[in-house]
Amino acid sequence: ASSGHRWRLCGRAEEYKRLELFYLERKYNDLVFITGPNGCGKTSLIASLRSRIAKDSGYLLHGEFLPDSAPYEALVEMFQELEKQIRQDRDSKSILKDVRQALSKSELNAELLLQVFPSLHFLFSTIRQKTQTSTRQLCVSVQDAYRQRSDLHRNILLLFQVVSSCFPVVLALDNAMWADDDTLKLLETLRDRQSIRNFLCVVISREDIESRLEQSSTAGDKTGAAALDESISQSSQIHLGRLGRSGIAEIVCSALETETRNQCADVVDLVYRETGGNPFYAREMIKSLVSEGYALRDMSGYWTIQKSGSMNLPPLHDLMLTPFYHLPAHLKDVAHVAASFEGRTIHHSILSDLVTTLPASEVMEAITQVKVAMGVTHDGSASGDFFYFPYGMQRLIYEKYCLAERKTLHQHVLRSLYGHLPAQTLDANVFLVLHQSMRSQWFRSTVTQKVELSRLCLVAAKQSIASLASSSAESYIHKGLSCLMDVEDRWRVNYELTLELWTRSTEIEFANSNFQEVHRLYFEIAQHCREPLDTVPACRAHILSLGEEGEVDRAIEVGLKWICQLGESSEQSIDLRKSLTDLIKARKLIVSSPAVSSADDEGDPLKLLRSSASSLRSPESWGNNYDRCLSLFNCLLETEYVLGNYDEAKDAINVVLQNARDPQDKCSALHTRMQLSVQTSNRNHALGAEESIKMLSSFGIKIPLKPSMKDVMVEKIKLRAALGTKDISVLASMHLMERDCLMKMIDQLCHFATSSANQNLTAVVALRAMRISLKTGISKYLPQILITYAVPLRRSGKLEDAYMLSSFVEKLCVRFPQQSPKFHLLLQSGTLHLKKPFHSSVDHFSDLYGIALATANIEYALTIAMHVPLLHYASGLPLTKAFESQLCMFEEKSTQLAQPTFVALFKGFHQFLHNLKGKCSNPLELNGEVMKEDDVLCQFEGNSRTMTLRDFSVLRLTLACIFDDTGTMVVMLDRLKSYPLFDAPIVREHTRMTYIGIAALILARRSNDREFKKLGQKILKAFKKLNDIGSKNARPVYLCLRAIEKHTIEAYEKAMRACRATNLLHLAAMMNEHCGKMLMEGQSYDLGTEYLGAALWLYSDWGADGKVEQMKEAFDITERTRGHQTASETSSSELLDQNKSSIGPTSNQTPSETSTSELSDQNKISIVPTPSAQ
Repeated sequence: ASSGHRWRLCGRAEEYKRLELFYLERKYNDLVFITGPNGCGKTSLIASLRSRIAKDSGYLLHGEFLPDSAPYEALVEMFQELEKQIRQDRDSKSILKDVRQALSKSELNAELLLQVFPSLHFLFSTIRQKTQTSTRQLCVSVQDAYRQRSDLHRNILLLFQVVSSCFPVVLALDNAMWADDDTLKLLETLRDRQSIRNFLCVVISREDIESRLEQSSTAGDKTGAAALDESISQSSQIHLGRLGRSGIAEIVCSALETETRNQCADVVDLVYRETGGNPFYAREMIKSLVSEGYALRDMSGYWTIQKSGSMNLPPLHDLMLTPFYHLPAHLKDVAHVAASFEGRTIHHSILSDLVTTLPASEVMEAITQVKVAMGVTHDGSASGDFFYFPYGMQRLIYEKYCLAERKTLHQHVLRSLYGHLPAQTLDANVFLVLHQSMRSQWFRSTVTQKVELSRLCLVAAKQSIASLASSSAESYIHKGLSCLMDVEDRWRVNYELTLELWTRSTEIEFANSNFQEVHRLYFEIAQHCREPLDTVPACRAHILSLGEEGEVDRAIEVGLKWICQLGESSEQSIDLRKSLTDLIKARKLIVSSPAVSSADDEGDPLKLLRSSASSLRSPESWGNNYDRCLSLFNCLLETEYVLGNYDEAKDAINVVLQNARDPQDKCSALHTRMQLSVQTSNRNHALGAEESIKMLSSFGIKIPLKPSMKDVMVEKIKLRAALGTKDISVLASMHLMERDCLMKMIDQLCHFATSSANQNLTAVVALRAMRISLKTGISKYLPQILITYAVPLRRSGKLEDAYMLSSFVEKLCVRFPQQSPKFHLLLQSGTLHLKKPFHSSVDHFSDLYGIALATANIEYALTIAMHVPLLHYASGLPLTKAFESQLCMFEEKSTQLAQPTFVALFKGFHQFLHNLKGKCSNPLELNGEVMKEDDVLCQFEGNSRTMTLRDFSVLRLTLACIFDDTGTMVVMLDRLKSYPLFDAPIVREHTRMTYIGIAALILARRSNDREFKKLGQKILKAFKKLNDIGSKNARPVYLCLRAIEKHTIEAYEKAMRACRATNLLHLAAMMNEHCGKMLMEGQSYDLGTEYLGAALWLYSDWGADGKVEQMKEAFDITERTRGHQTASETSSSELLDQNKSSIGPTSNQTPSETSTSELSDQNKISIVPTPSAQ
């Protein structure tokens, strides 16, 4: 905006007539755009219409957008001006009375308007005024903002309609190129709806819309600029170009107060030539020419230009800024700093802090001097503490400084704002602070600054949401999110900020129908949240997204599990219950009836289901609404079962069984009854299997409760006959089963059979399921059945069959992507690792953990988490700080979810890590900073205590083998002898068998005890069988066990090579240590020292600092400096990507003199010392 208010409108007669015509012929909410370059007189043109509007007792309401404006700020300014003009009117009481009376008859939502525009309260005197804080709490989510924004816009237009029915109204929205997207959306609505009489909206915008795009930092801003451009093209438009010579002559004559143009012809020529017809530049140049003495008036009234012939007039911008140049340095600083705020009114206290060259006591006097020298006006404040730069002059000052100086200026502004203003004031001026920060790269140079910028974006987003400015909120949320993405460990250090930004982002993505992004954000929140209730808002967006994607049943299942986790009566689950209610309604389960009319039931899905079901129990109701009744009661019985309401579930089951018309319609009820039979019998899986067989018999599926091997063989023969010449892999390409509820029951029976250790029954059920699938098609339950069947195959020693079946199931899972994560967990924990290396699944299990948490499968998620440290330790991966942080996260999550057995397990893993790193007094006991074994065990009874004791004993046995303590080995083997060697998670079985075998063979050799030797041979035999089928995990362990048994250098060498091939640092170190001790006992001190040295740096690379210290104390060896990163500083993936290096001393160098990188370059290095070395 120019300073044209002080000048008569010149050279715009034609444009004024057009604008006046638009005003006079206004009919229905006309929208007029005034466009043109900066300084062409756009604001002056609309201001010149004020007197014409006043003749009709109308009001011109002016509002201005600024780059750092809050959403709807121009409208706020307009409404404030409306109140000011009405109250200054002579007939203000009469006008207010008419307006209020008209508003009272309208359908206006006054509270919604007052929430965003509190200044409108003067129009609604009958409504009790609320504080801004309380009203802003009415809308707290982005989804609410999106939903209510259209209502707000409708009410704004209705307000204009009512007000303009009382008197003419002209709106002037200035600097629209900086308008927020939500205001632009309002303008689109205004343009499209022809409903307001006696009303004109004038939008003023520079024609260079690209200027907005250059300043934009978000996609939302660019979308808004495009919308503005479109609105201009589709609306009436008055374009102001540069003035011709006659227009400039009119300005010069007016300014110099001449009667004819001839009296100022020289000035006109110069001004027109230098300014190119820009009215603002022309006026400023005229002032400078007169004040600096370049333009002089002679006695006859003619104006001439002095010194023009010598060409020593300064350039236009310098000429216009002459008053600025004449200012002393300290006053120039005042003007310069004020110019950096782009049109903002500046408080003297901020300036006093920014202008370091001026004492605070002299700031007020300096402000007065700047005002006088530069013609700056104040904003009407009585105290004069504020002053305002006209935008054109402001830009002239600002652009005189180079880009680097501008950035430095904004840095000073930011430092001052943060140093001078309290946090509350900063947040109140958040849009100003954000605008300054966006223009200063300095503010985003450190982690602390990025975090603060994210916080400011969140504050701005909240204020935008409170104003129902959803598009603006979206922009700020995305900006805050992008800043935090660069911050490592954000969830631990900045938890509250990260949680809220991620949660708000899920709401935004849901509102924009980006459902996959909702799921991704929700999974991350669920993985890192500290309390279950922290996930509720994001979970709500997640389940609603599932519903929008058509997966209503899955959404209801996830929601019910979270409600169960939070507690049915928990206040935190209210939003989830409401969302589930919406989803249940979307499934059209609710039948209209008097019983469903209670308002209390509307927000609770369970009450809604119960109340609806209560009126539909009779056969007559089922006869009229069979499909709905069946879906309703199936949903109700599953809900009651998930929430543990077993009696209510049984009641719903009976209703379904009594009214179901088709046997297939009974399957869901029968499946839940199968589960109930186990839950109500103290988890008696054998009883559950018996009940399941009875239920399946009603469908013609006859299965013996206790099948013999003959029954199994008969079932295999029938399956082969059904296959004919085809292979079992043909199932992967079969069509999908139309109704798979029967297969769901078969899957449940298979689970009961396995849990009750009835292997033959498991085999018969799985073989029968495959035979049924060949006839009717495959189901999502078939992979689960086959995975379950692979377990007894592995238990009975049919390892190759189990692995082949699992490989087939892995291919079959591709047909069912939604269930794929669960299937992969079962496959990789059960049978795929018969051949697949453990380290290949570590990252995959970490991903599965987040997915499981997101679906509220708590036990499933923590079971996955349990595998991560087991796989890590079994793979010999480095014991890094990141791994320890992961253990802490799992421990915290188990505590939050009230899972004490998992808490104990992760404490054990964590303390085990501390022992290896030497962070406890006795490395052989699980007693230290993390836990004390006896204190933990006393918390459990029964099976929980037995299993926890088993896990702790395996960890202590591992420590005994690593620290080579035979006494602890004996005690731990005695503890573990009552536990079966077989374990469903193969990595846990592998770990236990590995260290039982190592301990037994060491003790057998040292004590010549037959029992230990027998146990060792049993483990050796098991690993040999795994080795024979090509197990990559079993081969190095088998060779290590053979080496300990044979106790020869050749055997140890072979074991070391196997460990090298799989990067098992811990076992390689152990083999080097045992080989070195053997050589030392045989008086080969030099060679023995070499092997012990190799063991030392391998333990160090693994991260077992406690073991390193033990070896240094026990042997006269030291770990020499090597020119590479230690393994504890290298990520797992980097370690695995290294070329396989020799693990053991070389022929020419001792291990302590050879770096890992050097060894890595040798593809094949003999571990055998040369004869000369021997």
